[in-house]
This record gives sequence, C-alpha cells and structure tokens, in this order.
Amino acid sequence: DREAKFNLRRDRIIKDMNKIGIHCVNKCPSNSIIGFQHPSMEYHHLEKFLSNKGIVIYSGIPNISRSFRLSTMSALFDTKYDYIMECFNETCVC
Repeated sequence: DREAKFNLRRDRIIKDMNKIGIHCVNKCPSNSIIGFQHPSMEYHHLEKFLSNKGIVIYSGIPNISRSFRLSTMSALFDTKYDYIMECFNETCVC
C-alpha cells in the first residue's frame, strides 16, 4: 500500500534525523514533505552543501530559524537513503 510506504518513510527519517540532532518541527508531519530544524546551519548554507552532493531540500518554515523541508516522494529516496543520512550527518559533526 502506497500510503503505508510513505508513512514508514516518514517515521524512519524523523527517527534517524532526531538521532543526529535534526528535529522535526511539524506537530502532525505529512508523510510526503516534512519540516525539520537543523541544530546549527542556516537554510542557505545547508541547501548549498547538500546541493553539491546531489540532494535537494526545500525552504523552511517562516519564523523557525535553521528550518528546511525534505520530501520523501522521490523514486530514489529508498535506494539513496543511507547516502542522504550520511550527508546530513556530515552537517552535524562539530
């Protein structure tokens, strides 16, 4: 079932992002586009870093600093998941 697949993606990425310090900012997160807050990088720096790695993020939520949105709808999401998480992890290493 397609909805169940997207729900699993949502739950997985929220859990894994939380582990590296990137928190979901949605009270009721969608199963296709989720808002997050990075612990230290502003959107434009994060977007540039990830873009250079082939990862697309979307602008954040007004009035939430360091926020961005991430889509789980890509056909490549599941096959590239580990790479995506490695790249986000690189942004959180101090």
